[in-house]
Amino acid sequence: MATADAEPEAETTAEGPDAEGPDEAAATPATAEAEGASLAASGEEAEYEADLEFLRFLYKEFVFKGEELPRQLEIDDLNWEENRPIVRNLVLKTLKMLPYAATDQQELMNLSANWADDREFADTLFKQTLVDDAKFEALIGGSVQNWDVDRVALLDKIILKMALCEMQLFRGIPVKVTINEYIEISKLYSTPKSKQFVNGVLDKLAQDLAASGDIRKSGRGLLDNQ
Repeated sequence: MATADAEPEAETTAEGPDAEGPDEAAATPATAEAEGASLAASGEEAEYEADLEFLRFLYKEFVFKGEELPRQLEIDDLNWEENRPIVRNLVLKTLKMLPYAATDQQELMNLSANWADDREFADTLFKQTLVDDAKFEALIGGSVQNWDVDRVALLDKIILKMALCEMQLFRGIPVKVTINEYIEISKLYSTPKSKQFVNGVLDKLAQDLAASGDIRKSGRGLLDNQ
Protein backbone atom coordinates (compact mmCIF):
# COMPACT_ATOMS: atom_id res chain seq x y z
CA MET A 1 0.00 0.00 0.00
CA ALA A 2 2.77 2.38 0.92
CA THR A 3 4.57 1.57 -2.31
CA ALA A 4 1.43 1.94 -4.39
CA ASP A 5 0.63 5.22 -2.73
CA ALA A 6 4.17 6.47 -3.27
CA GLU A 7 4.25 5.69 -6.99
CA PRO A 8 1.33 7.93 -8.04
CA GLU A 9 2.87 10.76 -6.01
CA ALA A 10 6.15 10.19 -7.80
CA GLU A 11 4.37 10.22 -11.16
CA THR A 12 2.48 13.38 -10.28
CA THR A 13 5.61 15.04 -9.06
CA ALA A 14 7.45 13.94 -12.18
CA GLU A 15 4.70 15.14 -14.53
CA GLY A 16 4.85 18.69 -13.12
CA PRO A 17 8.54 19.37 -13.65
CA ASP A 18 8.78 17.24 -16.78
CA ALA A 19 5.81 19.01 -18.34
CA GLU A 20 7.37 22.44 -17.88
CA GLY A 21 10.95 21.32 -18.47
CA PRO A 22 10.75 20.79 -22.24
CA ASP A 23 9.13 24.22 -22.74
CA GLU A 24 11.82 25.91 -20.71
CA ALA A 25 14.52 23.98 -22.49
CA ALA A 26 13.06 24.95 -25.86
CA ALA A 27 12.67 28.63 -24.94
CA THR A 28 16.07 29.13 -23.37
CA PRO A 29 18.22 28.94 -26.55
CA ALA A 30 15.87 31.30 -28.43
CA THR A 31 15.81 33.73 -25.56
CA ALA A 32 19.56 33.57 -25.21
CA GLU A 33 20.00 34.10 -28.93
CA ALA A 34 17.67 37.13 -28.89
CA GLU A 35 19.43 38.60 -25.91
CA GLY A 36 22.78 37.97 -27.53
CA ALA A 37 21.66 39.65 -30.74
CA SER A 38 20.36 42.59 -28.76
CA LEU A 39 23.62 42.91 -26.87
CA ALA A 40 25.60 42.59 -30.10
CA ALA A 41 23.48 45.28 -31.76
CA SER A 42 23.87 47.49 -28.74
CA GLY A 43 27.61 46.95 -28.81
CA GLU A 44 27.80 47.72 -32.53
CA GLU A 45 25.79 50.89 -32.10
CA ALA A 46 28.00 51.99 -29.23
CA GLU A 47 31.05 51.32 -31.39
CA TYR A 48 29.40 53.23 -34.24
CA GLU A 49 28.83 56.25 -32.01
CA ALA A 50 32.46 56.10 -30.92
CA ASP A 51 33.53 56.05 -34.57
CA LEU A 52 31.37 59.09 -35.32
CA GLU A 53 32.86 60.95 -32.40
CA PHE A 54 36.35 60.12 -33.68
CA LEU A 55 35.43 61.40 -37.15
CA ARG A 56 34.09 64.62 -35.68
CA PHE A 57 37.37 65.02 -33.80
CA LEU A 58 39.40 64.50 -36.98
CA TYR A 59 37.40 67.06 -38.91
CA LYS A 60 37.47 69.65 -36.13
CA GLU A 61 41.16 69.34 -35.25
CA PHE A 62 42.81 68.51 -38.57
CA VAL A 63 40.59 69.46 -41.50
CA PHE A 64 39.32 72.74 -40.09
CA LYS A 65 41.99 73.67 -37.54
CA GLY A 66 45.15 72.01 -38.79
CA GLU A 67 47.79 73.49 -41.06
CA GLU A 68 48.90 71.05 -43.75
CA LEU A 69 45.50 69.80 -44.91
CA PRO A 70 43.84 73.24 -44.94
CA ARG A 71 46.82 74.54 -46.92
CA GLN A 72 46.26 71.82 -49.53
CA LEU A 73 42.54 72.58 -49.59
CA GLU A 74 43.31 76.24 -50.24
CA ILE A 75 45.39 75.18 -53.23
CA ASP A 76 42.54 73.08 -54.60
CA ASP A 77 39.86 75.65 -53.75
CA LEU A 78 40.79 79.33 -53.96
CA ASN A 79 37.64 80.16 -52.00
CA TRP A 80 38.36 77.65 -49.24
CA GLU A 81 38.72 80.26 -46.50
CA GLU A 82 35.27 81.55 -47.37
CA ASN A 83 33.77 78.09 -47.87
CA ARG A 84 35.41 76.54 -44.80
CA PRO A 85 32.80 77.50 -42.15
CA ILE A 86 29.97 76.41 -44.44
CA VAL A 87 31.59 73.05 -45.20
CA ARG A 88 32.44 72.59 -41.52
CA ASN A 89 28.82 73.06 -40.44
CA LEU A 90 27.52 70.74 -43.16
CA VAL A 91 30.00 67.99 -42.31
CA LEU A 92 29.46 68.16 -38.56
CA LYS A 93 25.67 68.29 -38.89
CA THR A 94 25.76 65.33 -41.27
CA LEU A 95 27.91 63.31 -38.86
CA LYS A 96 25.64 64.21 -35.97
CA MET A 97 22.55 62.94 -37.80
CA LEU A 98 24.17 60.11 -39.75
CA PRO A 99 22.00 56.99 -39.31
CA TYR A 100 23.47 53.68 -38.19
CA ALA A 101 22.32 52.08 -41.45
CA ALA A 102 24.04 54.70 -43.64
CA THR A 103 26.01 53.47 -46.65
CA ASP A 104 28.95 54.91 -48.55
CA GLN A 105 26.40 56.64 -50.80
CA GLN A 106 25.32 58.93 -47.97
CA GLU A 107 25.34 62.58 -49.05
CA LEU A 108 26.04 65.71 -47.03
CA MET A 109 23.07 67.59 -45.68
CA ASN A 110 21.65 70.17 -48.04
CA LEU A 111 23.09 73.65 -47.80
CA SER A 112 19.59 75.08 -47.90
CA ALA A 113 16.20 73.78 -46.85
CA ASN A 114 14.80 75.02 -50.15
CA TRP A 115 17.58 75.74 -52.62
CA ALA A 116 15.19 76.57 -55.49
CA ASP A 117 13.61 79.42 -53.51
CA ASP A 118 16.98 80.65 -52.26
CA ARG A 119 18.43 80.67 -55.76
CA GLU A 120 15.44 82.57 -57.11
CA PHE A 121 15.86 85.12 -54.30
CA ALA A 122 19.57 85.59 -55.08
CA ASP A 123 18.99 85.88 -58.83
CA THR A 124 16.19 88.41 -58.40
CA LEU A 125 18.19 90.49 -55.92
CA PHE A 126 21.28 90.50 -58.14
CA LYS A 127 19.47 91.43 -61.35
CA GLN A 128 17.28 94.12 -59.80
CA THR A 129 20.27 95.70 -58.07
CA LEU A 130 21.90 96.09 -61.49
CA VAL A 131 18.72 97.51 -63.02
CA ASP A 132 18.39 100.15 -60.28
CA ASP A 133 22.11 100.85 -59.93
CA ALA A 134 21.85 104.53 -60.92
CA LYS A 135 18.97 105.15 -58.52
CA PHE A 136 20.84 103.56 -55.61
CA GLU A 137 24.00 105.49 -56.51
CA ALA A 138 22.06 108.73 -56.22
CA LEU A 139 20.50 107.70 -52.92
CA ILE A 140 23.88 106.88 -51.44
CA GLY A 141 25.36 110.13 -52.73
CA GLY A 142 22.54 112.15 -51.20
CA SER A 143 22.95 110.47 -47.81
CA VAL A 144 26.70 110.91 -47.48
CA GLN A 145 27.36 114.35 -46.04
CA ASN A 146 30.67 116.04 -46.79
CA TRP A 147 31.86 112.93 -48.62
CA ASP A 148 32.20 112.39 -52.35
CA VAL A 149 30.31 109.22 -53.28
CA ASP A 150 33.14 108.30 -55.64
CA ARG A 151 35.43 108.02 -52.62
CA VAL A 152 33.21 105.42 -50.98
CA ALA A 153 34.85 101.98 -51.20
CA LEU A 154 33.44 100.04 -54.14
CA LEU A 155 32.60 97.03 -51.99
CA ASP A 156 30.75 99.24 -49.51
CA LYS A 157 28.68 100.70 -52.35
CA ILE A 158 27.82 97.23 -53.62
CA ILE A 159 26.74 96.20 -50.12
CA LEU A 160 24.64 99.34 -49.72
CA LYS A 161 22.97 98.96 -53.12
CA MET A 162 22.03 95.32 -52.50
CA ALA A 163 20.66 96.21 -49.08
CA LEU A 164 18.56 99.05 -50.52
CA CYS A 165 17.26 96.74 -53.22
CA GLU A 166 16.31 94.09 -50.66
CA MET A 167 14.55 96.65 -48.48
CA GLN A 168 12.35 97.87 -51.32
CA LEU A 169 11.84 94.69 -53.31
CA PHE A 170 11.17 92.03 -50.67
CA ARG A 171 8.25 93.21 -48.57
CA GLY A 172 8.30 90.17 -46.28
CA ILE A 173 11.80 90.85 -44.91
CA PRO A 174 11.93 93.32 -41.99
CA VAL A 175 14.17 96.34 -42.51
CA LYS A 176 16.12 95.64 -39.33
CA VAL A 177 16.89 92.11 -40.52
CA THR A 178 18.23 93.43 -43.83
CA ILE A 179 20.40 96.08 -42.14
CA ASN A 180 21.86 93.58 -39.67
CA GLU A 181 22.63 91.05 -42.40
CA TYR A 182 24.48 93.54 -44.56
CA ILE A 183 26.42 94.87 -41.58
CA GLU A 184 27.62 91.30 -41.03
CA ILE A 185 28.58 91.03 -44.70
CA SER A 186 30.59 94.24 -44.43
CA LYS A 187 32.45 92.82 -41.41
CA LEU A 188 33.48 89.78 -43.42
CA TYR A 189 34.40 91.34 -46.75
CA SER A 190 35.09 95.04 -46.35
CA THR A 191 37.24 97.34 -44.23
CA PRO A 192 37.30 97.44 -40.40
CA LYS A 193 35.33 100.72 -40.40
CA SER A 194 32.80 99.65 -43.00
CA LYS A 195 30.29 98.26 -40.52
CA GLN A 196 29.75 101.69 -38.92
CA PHE A 197 29.52 103.35 -42.33
CA VAL A 198 27.07 100.80 -43.73
CA ASN A 199 24.97 100.90 -40.57
CA GLY A 200 24.75 104.71 -40.57
CA VAL A 201 23.88 105.04 -44.27
CA LEU A 202 21.30 102.25 -44.27
CA ASP A 203 19.64 103.45 -41.10
CA LYS A 204 19.20 106.97 -42.49
CA LEU A 205 18.05 105.83 -45.93
CA ALA A 206 15.63 103.29 -44.46
CA GLN A 207 13.91 106.02 -42.46
CA ASP A 208 13.76 108.36 -45.46
CA LEU A 209 12.44 105.70 -47.84
CA ALA A 210 9.87 104.51 -45.31
CA ALA A 211 8.63 108.07 -44.82
CA SER A 212 8.31 108.57 -48.59
CA GLY A 213 6.49 105.24 -49.02
CA ASP A 214 9.27 103.65 -51.10
CA ILE A 215 9.70 100.99 -48.43
CA ARG A 216 6.55 99.21 -47.35
CA LYS A 217 6.62 95.97 -45.42
CA SER A 218 3.69 93.60 -45.24
CA GLY A 219 3.03 90.01 -44.40
CA ARG A 220 2.35 87.79 -41.45
CA GLY A 221 3.85 89.25 -38.29
CA LEU A 222 4.96 92.46 -40.03
CA LEU A 223 3.66 95.98 -39.84
CA ASP A 224 4.16 98.35 -42.75
CA ASN A 225 7.55 100.05 -42.69
CA GLN A 226 8.84 97.88 -39.81
